[in-house]
Parts: sequence; structure tokens; C-alpha cells
Amino acid sequence: AFLLIFIGYEFLTSSIERFQNQDGVVYGTLALVITVISILGKEAMAQFAFHLGRKHDNPVISADGWHHRTDSLSSVVVLIGIIIVRFFPDFWWMDSVLGMFCALAIFYAAFEIMKVAIKRILGEQPSAEFLEKLNVEVNKVYGSDLKMHHVHLHNYITQKELTLHIRLQKDMTIEEGHVIASKIEQAVKDNFDMIATIHVEPLK
Repeated sequence: AFLLIFIGYEFLTSSIERFQNQDGVVYGTLALVITVISILGKEAMAQFAFHLGRKHDNPVISADGWHHRTDSLSSVVVLIGIIIVRFFPDFWWMDSVLGMFCALAIFYAAFEIMKVAIKRILGEQPSAEFLEKLNVEVNKVYGSDLKMHHVHLHNYITQKELTLHIRLQKDMTIEEGHVIASKIEQAVKDNFDMIATIHVEPLK
């Protein structure tokens, strides 16, 4: 995300400089062809990275996809600028304006990637489907509803950790509560391949 912010900043500053210097260049047909090929190639790489990111639930790969997407976007800006300036020389400033819009799109992509990454590290709300499966496994340990709540999933890609609260009978000993919590942690490990941390509360 920070790399994308840097790329967006470079886009923005270079676009402003071109606008201030009134830089306008007329390109030939070869530039058009090469730019189109660049757009198609980079976008194909971006789509492949996005596919892998979704398949493996990995924001790092998705971020790499956005890196390819920024290259594709920059080529689109170049293509539009080439076409406009080629046929309408008075619109020399269009390339700079399109570059500024491209920079804003890159900033937005960086914000979305950063938001997802931070959310996963700090803890995210699991899906309803996962909670339902988890509740079944948790209740198997004790044989009744443990009033599971405050469930958060911490996704570190190579390792996933789960934190949750359960409620047990208040007349239980600390050892009995510990045994139940340990069994639940093992069940989470066996069924979901996650490291669980459980907070025990008395049932009122």
C-alpha cells in the first residue's frame, strides 16, 4: 500500500510538472501499438494476481495485482493522451489532467489495500457460515450452548488465530474451566487449523 502511495505521488507530481511546463508531445503509430500491447499485458498480469489473491485469501498477492494495474492505468492514460494530442494538438494539457486522475485512483487502491490489511491484523468479524460451524464444534466439547461471543479472526496469512469468549457455570473450579477451554482450543486446531485463545466468563 505504501509503495502504491509512492507511485501515486510520482504520478501526481509529474503530471503537475508537465502541466506547468506545458509539455506536449505528438507520438507516431508505433507508440500507439506498443501502448495497447502494454495495457493488455499488464492487465492480464493484474487479473492473474487478483485471481491468486482471492483463491488463497492473500492481500499481499492482491496488492501485487494492483501494482500491475497501476502500470496498466498509466498506459491507458498514455494511450488517451497520445490519441487526443495527436488529433487535437491544442489539448496538450489533457495528458497531465488524466495523469492526475490516475494518481487519485492509485491513492484509492492503496487506501483499500491498507484498510483490509490493518483489519485482518487487528481482528475481523468471521462470516456467519464460519461462526455456525465453530459453534457446533465448541458445543460438542461441553454438550450445551456455551454462549460464545466476541469472536475475532486474526489473519496473518501463514497463520490464523481466533479469539473468543465462552460462558461456563460459575461454580466450576479454575481447573475444570481450563480443561474445557483447552479442549475447545484443540478442537479449533483440528477442525479449522487455527490457534485459539479463549476467555472464560461465568454464566449468570
